[in-house]
Amino acid sequence: MLLATPALAGVDATLRPRKSKPGPGEAVIVDVRVQWEGRPEAHLVDIPKLDVPRGAVTAAGGSRSSFSGGRTTWVSEVVVTLPDSGGPWTLGPAHVGVVDTRKRQREEIVAPAVVVGRLAPWKRLAGEALGSGAFLALALGWFGWRWRSLAPEQTAADAGSNPVDALLQARGPGWQQAVLQALVGTDHPDADAIRVALDGIKYGGELPAEADIERWATAGGDR
Repeated sequence: MLLATPALAGVDATLRPRKSKPGPGEAVIVDVRVQWEGRPEAHLVDIPKLDVPRGAVTAAGGSRSSFSGGRTTWVSEVVVTLPDSGGPWTLGPAHVGVVDTRKRQREEIVAPAVVVGRLAPWKRLAGEALGSGAFLALALGWFGWRWRSLAPEQTAADAGSNPVDALLQARGPGWQQAVLQALVGTDHPDADAIRVALDGIKYGGELPAEADIERWATAGGDR
């Protein structure tokens, strides 16, 4: 008889898609990774159950385990064929049953969801927010020129009419990436942090906190 336990100490699960920007209808392999301290025989792992968006299709792939440095990594592949339209898509969470073979205790652990297929900023803003890629390019170019050419007091005076303020007010789809894209090409005092946040959006699907974006936009406007 297997007993349920509140948690299996030292066992954790994560999702790792092998593509961060798949398109509609594409197949992406998602690795469900379960790790624990100790040898592989310490735990038995069930086939994971991965939540996917409506219209997506899943198929089970292979599984494998490895042992290194006193820690076991168990990986099960789930092949997800994405819907034919839409995006980005949320994959997960994944629910995985794990059995402690020594204590004969079973627990379901959860791997947090990930986002894949985030569109490039030009396409997202042109198609959904601003309606024109040419307009976005002109707006960002104007902002960069104004930032570099105007005196600080003139920049502050014009801040209410610049593209960053417009994007912050509209907050349409992709506004976070658009604001960071506008700021990263300037001599912003937090340029390094902005680049890191922008890379997180592009390659990891991780959105920075709105408070951080607003703070960076305000700091830029005060220069």
